[in-house]
Amino acid sequence: MAQSLHDNAILIQSLIERIKAGQGGELKTLFNDLRSAAGDILQDYDGIIGTMGERDEISKLLAKAMALPVDAYGQQLRDLCNQISGEVVNLEYHSLMSIAGMPTLVIPDTDKIIRQLNNTPMSIRNWRGELMLDPFIKDWETATLTAANNAVLRAWSEGQTIQQLTTALRGTKKLNGADGIIGQYVQNADMIGRTAIQHTSSVAREAFYDANDDVIDKVRFVATLDNRTTAVCRSLDGTEYPINVGPRPPLHIGCRSTTRPVLDDDTFSEGATRSSATGYVPANETYYQWLERQPDEYQDSAIGKMRATLLRDGGLSAQQFAALQLDKNFQPLTLDEMRQLAPNAFIRAGV
Repeated sequence: MAQSLHDNAILIQSLIERIKAGQGGELKTLFNDLRSAAGDILQDYDGIIGTMGERDEISKLLAKAMALPVDAYGQQLRDLCNQISGEVVNLEYHSLMSIAGMPTLVIPDTDKIIRQLNNTPMSIRNWRGELMLDPFIKDWETATLTAANNAVLRAWSEGQTIQQLTTALRGTKKLNGADGIIGQYVQNADMIGRTAIQHTSSVAREAFYDANDDVIDKVRFVATLDNRTTAVCRSLDGTEYPINVGPRPPLHIGCRSTTRPVLDDDTFSEGATRSSATGYVPANETYYQWLERQPDEYQDSAIGKMRATLLRDGGLSAQQFAALQLDKNFQPLTLDEMRQLAPNAFIRAGV
């Protein structure tokens, strides 16, 4: 059964990744609308911004014009999160009920899931903004308009021309606008959207686990086995926690980790597997167990040469190495902090 539970978690996460990728159309619309809004406002001006009054007028008109597509994208993202929260629970239910021997499960109320979605903080580390979903999206909206206003202030202060201001906002034709302030903030919108969708999936699944706590014992953290996985997700891969206890994805912006339920008879059968960037591996293999079997060059690219040397030559098991990566608040430890905890491993590895 454990294999089926793991496969089910990966299936749902792959669908979530497809939903994230599917935001490309909305992001392209946002990009084009913001560039058009800026161009439409600035085409009525010429030369330099000569007075404070003109500066404030341009800022006000830009903010009003750009707020429309910014607000539209933010609302579309909020609506999408509300929609997929129920879809994730239904998918979890039907896929689990298709597993032979699965006890009877229940589906929590959709309205309750949405309330939890909007009242459950994200577990993102080192994030200075809001952790609740709606303010999290609002922070991006505010930052985008603030960046445009700051561009106007700089243009006025530095005596830039309107054409220079237009280029700063819209970017250059050579790079299709990607080097402009608008392009940069649309890239930010992509990561905000991906993180919001991951949070939605995580909260919805936790609501499902909670509604079925008579069947589901614990929650298992599942990271992606490739060289893009972050330190915190690498180290948490395979760890288990009670329902509503412990860290949950997303743990950082753009997080791809997920969770799966753990049942009473949750044991992997012989030959069970999980996918990785280098092919299928044993299902119960954790990130660092997988990584220590990879070539030195791959290890170096994934976690850095010094940590990789410690993994190879420090005499630590994969489990010990994983435990050495994070502090009690699940914050990554520096190499110096790791050295204080395991000096003999560093001496043995010669680092």
